[in-house]
Amino acid sequence: MKNSIFISLFFLMFSLTSMGQEIENHQLPDSSVFHKNNVIFDRIVQQKLMNFPFTRVYPSSDYGILGLMMVLSDDGYFGFSDSKYLKIFNRFYNVMGLRDLDGNEAEIEIESDGTSFFRGFNGNTMSSFKEAYNQMVIRDEAGEVYHLTFDWMSNLAEIHSESGYQLTINKIKSGFEVKDNQNNVAEIKKQKSSVWVATYSNGRVLSTKRGIWNTYNFISEDGKSTLNIDIDQYTNNIKIRNNVGMYLVISNSYNPNLVRDHHHDHLSGN
Repeated sequence: MKNSIFISLFFLMFSLTSMGQEIENHQLPDSSVFHKNNVIFDRIVQQKLMNFPFTRVYPSSDYGILGLMMVLSDDGYFGFSDSKYLKIFNRFYNVMGLRDLDGNEAEIEIESDGTSFFRGFNGNTMSSFKEAYNQMVIRDEAGEVYHLTFDWMSNLAEIHSESGYQLTINKIKSGFEVKDNQNNVAEIKKQKSSVWVATYSNGRVLSTKRGIWNTYNFISEDGKSTLNIDIDQYTNNIKIRNNVGMYLVISNSYNPNLVRDHHHDHLSGN
C-alpha cells in the first residue's frame, strides 16, 4: 500500500513539474521573432534619423507603403541586399519589375489605394492592404501581419503585429521618440543644422549629417560609418552601403503613369 501511495505521489509530482515546464516554455518568446522585432526597431530609427523615406527607392501613392514593406522584409531590401546592382522598371502598367545582374527577378503589383503584392524570385511573397483611412496592413514573408497607423500628415505613428509586437513614434521637443514593448527606446533630436542624433536608452548613440537635398546621408556610431546612402544627381541612382559588406546600387526607371498595356506575363507564367 505504501509503495502504491509513493508511486502515485511521484507520478503526481512529475506531472506537475512537466506541466510547469510546458507553461514556462510556452511563455518564453521565440528568439527569432524577438530578434526580428529588434531589427525592425533599428530600421525605423534609422529611417527617422536620416529623414530618407525609401519612397524614393520604391515609390507608391499611399504612405510610402512599398518602402515600409521593404523595411519589414527579411533583409530590408525585398531579398536583393546581396545583389550589388538592382534595376527597377515597368513590367506592366501597374506592375513594378525588379531584376539584378544575376538574373534574379521579382515583381510588385501596385493598386491605386496602396494595396500591393510582392512576388520574390525565391518564392517569398509579401502583401499590403488598406484597412482604413489612415491604416495599412502588411503581411511579411513569414506570414506575420503588421497593422500600421499614420498621423494626419501621413507619417508612420504606430506598428503592432498580430503576434503582440508594438512600436510607437511620438513627437517630442526638437525631435521624436521611438519605443516598443521589447524595452527599446530611442530619442531622435536635432543637434544643429543638418545634424541629428539618436540616443538609445541603453546608451547607444547614432548620428547623421544630412546632405544637401538629401543627396547624401550617412549614419555613424562611435565615430565609424555604419550606413551610407548616396544619390547620383545625374543618373538618379541610389547607392546603399553599410559596415557589414552590403553594397547595393539601385537604378529606378519605374513610371507609375505608364499607359495601360494588355500584353503582360507574370513571373508565374500566367
